[in-house]
Amino acid sequence: MSAADRRRRQRAASTGTPGQAQPQPAQFTPVVTPMPEWKWRTFPVLFALSAGLFFGIWVGWATGFIAGADDNTTPTNIVFIAAALPFGAVLSRFATRFMMSRQWIKPKPAKPAKKR
Repeated sequence: MSAADRRRRQRAASTGTPGQAQPQPAQFTPVVTPMPEWKWRTFPVLFALSAGLFFGIWVGWATGFIAGADDNTTPTNIVFIAAALPFGAVLSRFATRFMMSRQWIKPKPAKPAKKR
């Protein structure tokens, strides 16, 4: 087969004969899944709130917005402790879940219900 014949065949295959319909490329239609209902008592929300509170208070103290005028540090300490408690609880939850994912610790089985 000569090079000219090969080119003719390639052109005929790519354009098709006049009686044949050209294959249309498949149209992509994206599937839109609805967003799940937002649950406010989830770990990411609690972590964001407690971390924002803790670091916001820390930055406020560092810049001088939270300070006692008469060298009384009790209010500052109370605010720091109030912000550190939820942040510590969230960090302990994160650490526990991390250790469970690595199988360093195993979750405790549920206690059977007592019969009365």
